[in-house]
Amino acid sequence: MKLNYGLRYRQSMGFLTSLLQLMGKEDLPVPDCTTLCRRQGILPVEISNRLNKGENLVVGVDSTGLKVYGEGEWKVRKHGWSKHRTWRKLHVCADLVTREILPVELTGNEQDDASVGSRMLKGESHRLKSFRGDGAYDKFGFREVLGNAVRQVIPPPKNGAVTLPEKKKPLPEYLIQRNETIEYIRKEGLEAWKEKEKYHQGV
Repeated sequence: MKLNYGLRYRQSMGFLTSLLQLMGKEDLPVPDCTTLCRRQGILPVEISNRLNKGENLVVGVDSTGLKVYGEGEWKVRKHGWSKHRTWRKLHVCADLVTREILPVELTGNEQDDASVGSRMLKGESHRLKSFRGDGAYDKFGFREVLGNAVRQVIPPPKNGAVTLPEKKKPLPEYLIQRNETIEYIRKEGLEAWKEKEKYHQGV
């Protein structure tokens, strides 16, 4: 994290502490600044480049909100707010087989997950075997970036409609996959689809 975001030691310590709190892992210790400084000199750190080098990867992308600054809930309830909270979103792409983090991107909270995911994976779909993500990634533009050869395990919305082919133009494979998912869920239910795809198990 320090290398990737260009943080100082104290900033790295605070950032990791916040991440562990968001993950519900407050009991895990975070090294202090002195320890980080000492270890950096002897610990080889290499940011993963497997998305550019790997083949047949099974990846997933998700995001989490990070509060940068703002006023606490108690103060707002008692006295109202004097300045709006500011949030950031950390988008993480991971190899779901090895659990290795691939690219990450920090954005403002106004950017939707599918747009950021498109940037992260654009031009890399030939290296992917399958992609898994939540319903935020069920966008035609994002599915098109993944392409026809990538198996797309993405739940459509409850009111998701089957896409019909245009005249004299076959339906792309990525939309055929989406149609099959919608039809299966209509027939068997969402939970049955998740169990069939091992959706909560990652792979």
